[in-house]
Amino acid sequence: MKKQEENKVTLKNQVIILLVIIMLTACMGAGDNTENAINSTGENMVQTVQEQRRPGAGRETVLIWGNHRVYGIPGFEDNSFHALAGEYRLQTDVEGKGNNFLLYLSLEPLYFSREWQTRHGTGNYQAYQRSTDDEFLVSLVVNDGKGVLWAVIFSFSHEFEETVLNSDALNQFFRVWSNRFLYFLSFARTLGEISIPAVVRF
Repeated sequence: MKKQEENKVTLKNQVIILLVIIMLTACMGAGDNTENAINSTGENMVQTVQEQRRPGAGRETVLIWGNHRVYGIPGFEDNSFHALAGEYRLQTDVEGKGNNFLLYLSLEPLYFSREWQTRHGTGNYQAYQRSTDDEFLVSLVVNDGKGVLWAVIFSFSHEFEETVLNSDALNQFFRVWSNRFLYFLSFARTLGEISIPAVVRF
């Protein structure tokens, strides 16, 4: 009887040792996979940084000043529409006065006359554009999904339009800007908490 109990203990110990060996083997394999994953992630991060530093790989606009309350929006007849204004700077290798542009954000209902031409839009906004002697204007009518329409007017110098951005890049900027604006807008509980996106990468 005693011998049978000893055999059972010995068998139990052998099973435990076998399980320990299996677990150690699995852990070693997981360690290799984890190391490989870390190395792969590191390589991807380095590659991403290198791509970001490569000229022409991407653009970034930074808000120099913003959320200033103003009266009057460009591109329309003499008006005193309420708006939030700001100024962006496009960070590129191209230097010159064409790198800065203005923005006006308003809840005023705007009437777009014949001078405004329809421009490419998305599900978030409809775009219009017009050119004057002094500036090139693009207006986005952004739908916040709750029945509220926001008018966003971007004012570019003619040098900016011709030497820095082409139409495809502008459209990409508008898409990214509107998405970021709607994201921040979803957290605003009052009009006073609405802000203009500070950084837009596109």
